[in-house]
Amino acid sequence: MRLFKISLAFQMAIATVFGILFGLFLGDLCDVFASYASAYIKLLKVTAIPYLIGAIIHGVGQLSSSQGKLIVKRGAFFISLAWTINILMVYTVSHLFPRSSSPQISGYISSDTPHLNFAELLIPDNIFYDLTNNIVPAIVIFSLLIGIALIHLKEKDVIMNGLQNLVSALTRITAWIARITPIGTFLIIANQVGTIQLSTVKQVSTYVILYLLGTCSIIFWIFPRLTSMLTSIPAYKWLQQTLPILVLAYTTNVVIVCLPYIIELLKKETAIIDPTDEKAQTQIQGTVSVVFNLPLGALFITLFVFFLSIFYGLPLGFSSQIELFATTFLTNLGSVGLGSWINSLTFILDSLGLPINAINLYLTTLPFTSGFQSMLSAMQITSLSLFITLSCRNMLLFRWNRIISKTFFTLLPMAILFFILKSFNPLPTIKNDAKSVYELTITSTIPVKIYKTIPPSIPFKGDAFDHILATKTLRVGYYPNAAPFCFYNVNNHLVGYDMAFAYELAYDLGCKLELVPLSYNNVISDIEGKKYDIA
Repeated sequence: MRLFKISLAFQMAIATVFGILFGLFLGDLCDVFASYASAYIKLLKVTAIPYLIGAIIHGVGQLSSSQGKLIVKRGAFFISLAWTINILMVYTVSHLFPRSSSPQISGYISSDTPHLNFAELLIPDNIFYDLTNNIVPAIVIFSLLIGIALIHLKEKDVIMNGLQNLVSALTRITAWIARITPIGTFLIIANQVGTIQLSTVKQVSTYVILYLLGTCSIIFWIFPRLTSMLTSIPAYKWLQQTLPILVLAYTTNVVIVCLPYIIELLKKETAIIDPTDEKAQTQIQGTVSVVFNLPLGALFITLFVFFLSIFYGLPLGFSSQIELFATTFLTNLGSVGLGSWINSLTFILDSLGLPINAINLYLTTLPFTSGFQSMLSAMQITSLSLFITLSCRNMLLFRWNRIISKTFFTLLPMAILFFILKSFNPLPTIKNDAKSVYELTITSTIPVKIYKTIPPSIPFKGDAFDHILATKTLRVGYYPNAAPFCFYNVNNHLVGYDMAFAYELAYDLGCKLELVPLSYNNVISDIEGKKYDIA
């Protein structure tokens, strides 16, 4: 007998509230929950990759050739629509980022940028290596190839039954784990809220606020209204139906654990719309398996990269933006959670030549953003799978007057909100508070003369050190394009580590300082020719 008979969504809502309260009141003491929260996340991942492989192979393999072609044909439009919405939202939100009115000088010096080996990432030449090293895109491609091959086999019932039993077993294991989801939710949120250092998120507060605005607009406004445009399901009801799935995605950050619940919801909804169509029930799993493996919410990783370009003062050109979205797309095929996102961002930073230590900045934002990115993926997987399933049966409601009017009233309040934010600019300006190396200066009382060209040499006999002391002049060779050792700062003053040592040495010797340009190829001959004393 159950002591409490309340819905999973309500249990997780209670766990979320208590987690926040514990985190706020106990603070760093909640660090004790970290190991338990980590154990819970690992427990959720027990079935992740096996379920991913089994669901793709079974979901795709059970389709007929005509069903597979129809899903691809109809699905291409809706998936492209989702990508378009996400990319437009990324650009809209990035346009709202408040820039500093003064030019920012980047202290980051980009070197030769490595390029991602897409062949190694996508081609499953050794599936066991890919499984061992968690190369999910290659695993997804392998599973899809097996599933597509099974479509064309006639005698596949035994294999399909085995895969169905495997998926059912993994689904049951996931259901068992889901029973402790409220406890896991409490542990994760209490640990995140209690241990987060607010001072560390000050620099990214604008990014976090606008990120939440963009993702929430899609989750709670655009896609529920899109569902009401194309189906008979009201927006509020669709949001109510998907709420338990969204909460599960938010708290676990592992979208794959939501798939069994998404499939059950879609089976229930399609049965209500058309109870007699049994093919729709069998097609749903294949559709969900394919849609899940496409990068949806993960495309919002690009928003962080746009933020970095402003934060570090490194603008992204058009070609870099194309490379950004292409890399994000390919590295997030089959993305299963935080680890995949971090790996993807690492590849992106490498390919674009951005500071790799920006990963630490990204980790600072995750307690605030990761749950919403997971919710976005869950909402879009659920909605797109519903659209594709109904579209394959010509059951979508394409009433153009209704679509146009609802689209207008969907976009109007968003346009007003974004116009107000852009006009009044209430958010903190994005600025890297760390001082750039190009803003450094050297303060000294000694006389200094900087030559732009090599002056005539001063012949002398005897020891160079005696000559320096006798003339009270120290000549130092410099190469001005060697930051951080020697370079011109924003005020066009010659600074750097080598210059600081030169100033200090001249001061200690009681000499005036003369700085003479040098060429590395001629250093020895220049010193022997008495053009400067040291370099």
